[in-house]
Amino acid sequence: MKKIINFLKKRTRMLAIGLLIFAEVLVLIFGILKLSEHFIYVYIVLQMLSVLLVLSILNKKRIPEIKMTWIIVIGFLPPIGAVIYFLLGSDFFNRELKTSMHNQLVQTNSMLVGDDSIIKDVSPLNRGIAKQMIYLEETAKFPAYKNTYTSYFKSGEEKFAKLLIELKKAEKFIFLQYFIIEEGTMWQQILDILIEKSKQGVDVRVMYDDAGCLNTLPHKYNEYLKSIGVKCRVINPLTVSLSISMNNRDHKKIVVVDGKTAFVGGVNLADEYINEYERFGHWKDAAIMLKGEAVWSFTVMFLQFWDFEQQEPEDFYKFKINNTEDIGEKHKGYVQPYSDSPMDEENVSQNVFLNIINNAKDYVYIFTPYFIIDHQLMAAICLA
Repeated sequence: MKKIINFLKKRTRMLAIGLLIFAEVLVLIFGILKLSEHFIYVYIVLQMLSVLLVLSILNKKRIPEIKMTWIIVIGFLPPIGAVIYFLLGSDFFNRELKTSMHNQLVQTNSMLVGDDSIIKDVSPLNRGIAKQMIYLEETAKFPAYKNTYTSYFKSGEEKFAKLLIELKKAEKFIFLQYFIIEEGTMWQQILDILIEKSKQGVDVRVMYDDAGCLNTLPHKYNEYLKSIGVKCRVINPLTVSLSISMNNRDHKKIVVVDGKTAFVGGVNLADEYINEYERFGHWKDAAIMLKGEAVWSFTVMFLQFWDFEQQEPEDFYKFKINNTEDIGEKHKGYVQPYSDSPMDEENVSQNVFLNIINNAKDYVYIFTPYFIIDHQLMAAICLA
């Protein structure tokens, strides 16, 4: 019965938000049409605005497919298309959010200090890789590291098994940030450990994206987690609002344990990712575990969002440890974790992928359950 009630709660919220937004759109369209019918000057102004918006879009630093989509909307739905773009396509109502996030990143990125010797060591070996390291450090503000052990998991099942082991070792803090968390076998086993660790005095924090979990967690699940001792933040809570800010979702999937161990990859905390059940057939995704200096970047990534959501700055350095343990000859390479943001005009991840493809000499391996690429990436792959 409880499962049925939770199922209905999830669907009810999703349906309610959808219907209210749809109603907003209808009212908006109806209002514009009525104004245009009775006030010819309004219609003329909106038509002129449409032309100016098209010219503005053409000059923006955006992916061509996105530009073309908005130009079609504005061109085929005059004058309604211009208003829809103004609300959902421009950053006019998103400026305060962008400014706030930008200030947060500027203040905290200074804590990520690179080791200049790494670029000097890599440049003679591979100038292309060195240039990419420089690009990520200068643009995304995330440096490269040495002294980092990495372990690759070719499936969600492998990652899950190791994740449970590492969570049980936690003594100081556990940070989890995920796009999707879903109640089930995987999450319940993790949650049991989080509750136990919280009782032991470990600082346990969870962040999840409201849109990603709209259909997988009960409404106000964050309040439930707080009641059992797990600190929780919901990233960009969904509201009944026609605003581009609602499209800013957080797709990170990271875990940090004591500043010593981090997990990253495509595996969310839901049963389909470990094939506990098959939703779209056998699910195959990858993950990586890191131990060592590079874990600091993941700690900062998590705290940047945590502090932004609660609007209360804290001392990041109290979560930094001195990772000096010997990682062995097998892992004497370089690691450069980074994150991308919709709050700037730089498509960092896409540029990284293009650079990898364009500089490949022998092969390019792409492993993903989602292969949805734009013209630029398709052209690069075909050219390679």
